[in-house]
Amino acid sequence: MFKSKKLSILLIVFVITITIFAQGPKNVIFLIGDGMGLAHVTLTDFVFGDLNMMKMPYTGFASTYSNSNTITDSAAAGTALSTGFKTDNGMIGMTPDKKPAETLLEKGIKLGKKTGMVTTTAITHATPACFTAHVEKRYFQRDIAEQQAKSDLNVLFGGGKKYMEKNYDSAKKHGFEIVNTSKELMNAHSDKVMGIFAKDHMNYSLDRTSDEPSLALMTRKAIELLSKDNDKGFFLVVEGGRIDHAAHSNDPIGVIYDTKAFDKAVGEAMSYANLNKDTLVVVTADHETGGLGLGRKGYNIYPAKFKGFKAIPDTIVSKIKNDCSNMEQILEEYTTYKMSDFDKKELAAFKKARLAAKPSAYSQGGYATVKFVDMINDLAGIDWTTGDHSACMVPVMSYGMNAEDFEGFMDNTQIPVKIMNAVTEE
Repeated sequence: MFKSKKLSILLIVFVITITIFAQGPKNVIFLIGDGMGLAHVTLTDFVFGDLNMMKMPYTGFASTYSNSNTITDSAAAGTALSTGFKTDNGMIGMTPDKKPAETLLEKGIKLGKKTGMVTTTAITHATPACFTAHVEKRYFQRDIAEQQAKSDLNVLFGGGKKYMEKNYDSAKKHGFEIVNTSKELMNAHSDKVMGIFAKDHMNYSLDRTSDEPSLALMTRKAIELLSKDNDKGFFLVVEGGRIDHAAHSNDPIGVIYDTKAFDKAVGEAMSYANLNKDTLVVVTADHETGGLGLGRKGYNIYPAKFKGFKAIPDTIVSKIKNDCSNMEQILEEYTTYKMSDFDKKELAAFKKARLAAKPSAYSQGGYATVKFVDMINDLAGIDWTTGDHSACMVPVMSYGMNAEDFEGFMDNTQIPVKIMNAVTEE
């Protein structure tokens, strides 16, 4: 009798233990470095070292082609990562036949989980839109903002006041507390919080103001809000969106400092996973931007040339007078360079460009910024093949529960499928 009871108790404990460990991760933190290829990560590691991404035990590579092109745009790539479907360039959260495809966050909501989207771009930009909206064209940002304001998301952080401000009343009606500064964000405690911190995209990491929270801070706060009083877990997507913008400009400074800022957000996710073993962390990119080549001449590159910057190149150039009379002073204040470090012909070309430069919506320094970026790329011995995206595969790194599922080669559409298979594991 006693032996029978003891055996029954052991059997119950065994069954409970097996049940607990048979379940998949309760929480998923999915981090996307927009435009972040392996070379971008490698260069950032050369400059700063000790990257959190490099400590992840499982690694792989994902192909990124879209349904319509061998080289994807962010809309098609974001849709692949959010839904598991290939679509045409330009389409947001839809299949090529214009049917809405259910996103990871929508699936999370159906499972009773809290959900969130965090980005450094405008929240209506391609990647965040792919997880939070369904439109035929990525530039339908008014429609995207309307859908986001009415959504069941618990957290939505980024820039984009330009399109979202008109939807604040709708967002409040649907339960969102709205915050616009770092201080307001830290004091937010509602079940649904929308943080809009810039008119368009948030600043690059080096140019960030005190009113703008860092990506790491937004990630930490999102995790805090999503995990509070929550037995069913959460899905959180985090995008380092401005890596891509810097790479489009072939700007190595914007790339490495924003990749480092993204890596700090990865660190926040890993720290949470260390304390909460039922958490899966996946890191990848939507595509590679710029065709970054770590080699330009000879058998060395000089990443130390990128240390010590206090602003991105475009901001630095905008502070140099048209006649370049204050260039030495500005270089000393914002970089570790002197004018004598640059090739004389390249410096002369820069001065000519600065004299004629006119600011645009995309660049304060105009063509002079292009010439300045060329000079610093040359000093460091790196080069770029394009100002657009490339067809390169992108790294996939994973940590925590079920992280081993993301090892090896895969297509980008397999990543959300693997996430859902892990979460719904019986």
